[in-house]
Amino acid sequence: MASALMATLKVSAGVAVTYHRNDSNGSFSVDITATRGRSDLTLEDGALVLQVQTSDWIVEAADLVLNDVVIVPQRNDYITLVISPTVTEKYQIFEVPYRPCDPAGRVLRIHTTKTE
Repeated sequence: MASALMATLKVSAGVAVTYHRNDSNGSFSVDITATRGRSDLTLEDGALVLQVQTSDWIVEAADLVLNDVVIVPQRNDYITLVISPTVTEKYQIFEVPYRPCDPAGRVLRIHTTKTE
């Protein structure tokens, strides 16, 4: 069910983005198709409660392959979206990186904040 829904989302609402990771092994990226979304998250740290709206990207987990390894989103990764030849938007992976959209975790909702 999740893969059929994802195939429909990719065709009807998907956009081409690039997922990036820079770590001690180098810089890696993969071009994927993602569907835009947003989430309202509540973060609590003791007495401090922060409500945040994130820019989300819904992707197939199997599409996130960096350096021949399927990865899960983590902080400091980022997504770029090319708007035009001279305009690129950058979205930093949020403190709460992602959540699965289905029980098997085949589809992920990646939480980001726009930085550029």
